[in-house]
Amino acid sequence: MKQHPCTVKLFRDMDEIELDALVADIKSHGLQEPIVLFEDMILDGWNRYRACKQLRIEPTTTVFNGPGSPLDYAVSMNMERRHLDVTDKAKVGLALIPRYEAEAAARQTASLKRGKDAPSPSREGDGIDGTAGHVAQKVGLSRATMERAKCARIAR
Repeated sequence: MKQHPCTVKLFRDMDEIELDALVADIKSHGLQEPIVLFEDMILDGWNRYRACKQLRIEPTTTVFNGPGSPLDYAVSMNMERRHLDVTDKAKVGLALIPRYEAEAAARQTASLKRGKDAPSPSREGDGIDGTAGHVAQKVGLSRATMERAKCARIAR
């Protein structure tokens, strides 16, 4: 199986020690959470899939059917599950910005094809305007921290 493109390199793979611990846990307790598929690819559960593959067991799966976007789902499931510091969150946020911008562009194109006025690129109801603000909320950082991370990346 392949990892869904919207989540590839969004969150780091577990290192060998972490994966060994997950393998041992699944061996002892079974797979507790099914692997979530979208478009026949893994949306959530990549490390669980890797562990099951090592154990040579067929993982249970479920298909993502919403609500919301697949990207929102994957971010929601992983931001709290993982132990991320500010730097890790900023890295995830930086990887999310172009993905959310692509989603917004796709929504705008779809609206135009239906003959509607183009939707606003900012997300209403966020309390923060723009993609960086939206991403900052998703990863649990302030907009200012997300903007500083963007500037630091550009300066490199």
